[in-house]
Amino acid sequence: MLIKKVTNLIYFDNNATTPLHPKIVKKIKDCFENLYYNPSSIYTPSKYIKSIIEETRENIKTFFNANFDSRVIFTSGGTEANNLIIKGIAYYFGKKYHYITSEIEHPSVLNTFKRLKKEGFDVSFVKVDKNTIIDLEDLKKKLKPNTKFISIMIANNESGAIEPLKNIIEVVKNFKDDIIIHSDFVQGAGKIRIDLKEYDVDSFSISGHKLYALKGVGALWVKNKKIFEKIVPLFDGGHQEYSIRPGTENVIGIYSLNEAIKLLKTELNTRIKYIKELRDYFEKKLIDKLADEVYIVAKDAPRVCNTSYVIFKNVNVLDLLVILDINDIAVSTGSACQAGLPEPSHVLKAAGIEQRYLKNAIRFSFGIFNKKEEIDILMGVLKQSVIKLKEV
Repeated sequence: MLIKKVTNLIYFDNNATTPLHPKIVKKIKDCFENLYYNPSSIYTPSKYIKSIIEETRENIKTFFNANFDSRVIFTSGGTEANNLIIKGIAYYFGKKYHYITSEIEHPSVLNTFKRLKKEGFDVSFVKVDKNTIIDLEDLKKKLKPNTKFISIMIANNESGAIEPLKNIIEVVKNFKDDIIIHSDFVQGAGKIRIDLKEYDVDSFSISGHKLYALKGVGALWVKNKKIFEKIVPLFDGGHQEYSIRPGTENVIGIYSLNEAIKLLKTELNTRIKYIKELRDYFEKKLIDKLADEVYIVAKDAPRVCNTSYVIFKNVNVLDLLVILDINDIAVSTGSACQAGLPEPSHVLKAAGIEQRYLKNAIRFSFGIFNKKEEIDILMGVLKQSVIKLKEV
């Protein structure tokens, strides 16, 4: 059964996933018919496929200004990439060492550290301030002589806050220079310029479907052979991806990621400027029309260009989400859902937001295909709905 296409859908959930870029769609159509060969085979078409995979690795390194001898491992997405480095390093060094993350990480990081803690690993969670920014003083307190690994995201997927990663790296390296630093770049890549000469991390993760590429592909970048050789694989299998991530490569996904990275090389600055204008236009209208009814999380902090995380103070957000959906406007709560009900946001809880507002936030995340006219429609629905729901 074909999925019904909603032709008039207004999509403001680009932090959850992005639509496929039309230029990438055009590029990958040929893959479905002609690029089905196994990259590990020895005949000529397979060698061509293999060259695409290797080209993608080099393009990722170039885009992030990485060192030549670093390695890129392709995964099924950001979740697997994060699991691979966190568990891979922890299982290599073991329980005699100490591991650190923050209270506001994406579930693929936060829940992985929670699992390690349940397994008996020494794990600490760094606090954040009201803007969901890492508390550097708390980080200093959490560091121990046996700290071996730390994972802090570059940008929060709910609030959009950009974490002070350079300061974090400085604090950690000044304490002990052999601590391995990982960063989840999934929500930062494509929204801010990331130069590894400035952000001197040891590893990072990205995901294709946040960059207008296909779902089912991501990458883990590792700085050098010394760290790379300490990653314990999650799976046993063949020799693919340096034997760290065995299994036949997702060629079409990798190809789509390659095209996405190529587009970013030429379009990044233009995209950032355009999307920030949209986000700022939305927030100005929101304050103008509903100032007393809303609170924008992390508004006073550096944020990625596209994210506005809004607490609606006096309405049931579930009702508001239903109204928006009826009007073909797609947004999300920014938190996990269970049985159709929004769970309290762990990010808002960590930021010290009042308990009564923990389920009251909607994340509006804009993308390169959005227009101001769509925001005008959104604001018309929001203003009418919030006033009506407040009366109820």
